[in-house]
Amino acid sequence: KSLPSEKDDLVLAIDTSLHEPSTDQVDRLRDRILDSKEGQTPSFIVGVGGGSAMDISKAVSVMLTNEGSSCLYQGWDLVGNGSIPKMAIPTLSGTGAEASRTAVLTSEDIKYGINSDKTMFDLVMMDPDLIANLPNDQRFYTGMDCYIHSVESIEGSFINTFGTAYAKESLELCEKVFLRQGGTDDDLMVASYLGGASVANSEVGVAHAMSYGLSLVLGYRHGIANCITLKG
Repeated sequence: KSLPSEKDDLVLAIDTSLHEPSTDQVDRLRDRILDSKEGQTPSFIVGVGGGSAMDISKAVSVMLTNEGSSCLYQGWDLVGNGSIPKMAIPTLSGTGAEASRTAVLTSEDIKYGINSDKTMFDLVMMDPDLIANLPNDQRFYTGMDCYIHSVESIEGSFINTFGTAYAKESLELCEKVFLRQGGTDDDLMVASYLGGASVANSEVGVAHAMSYGLSLVLGYRHGIANCITLKG
């Protein structure tokens, strides 16, 4: 109701409750959009949801202008053509997908991101009212993804001054939220964005790398898998 669609808009509801985003899913959505538009590309994409929905939006925006399967672009700077302009409206905070250059997808045998400047959102609208009624477990595990982003950025060998600044502020906000020091939904939402920005100026570390295996092989959701590997 707060974001009404116009008559020419295509609204796609994507179920992310059972599976994390996959290359097959992105390819099917790309084909569906092109079919509905009779081969014409949309002028703008709005991704509303959590990290999965935002990653799908980023990946689809790239695949509407690049040929072949999205699995061909899993890697670093493999995207040739520019993407469709896009906007993120996060309804879950922690993944940092609204700020990062990565659209993480699973394919047949790997979980890996389309890592490109062309995947980044052109606009982001962050409204803390949209995360006010999240279940506590989902809020915690997704929020921990943000915390781990910042820890890995600071400890990583690819860190720079920008990444350090983003990560330190994100960690302070996470501690306010998780240690009940007066942290608010606004704090969590900004922490998520800054955590994603820290990774965009650095790289994730071993906890994330190992969590991908838990997600791909055993089906653990990303936030839970991260907590398992960080604790281990």
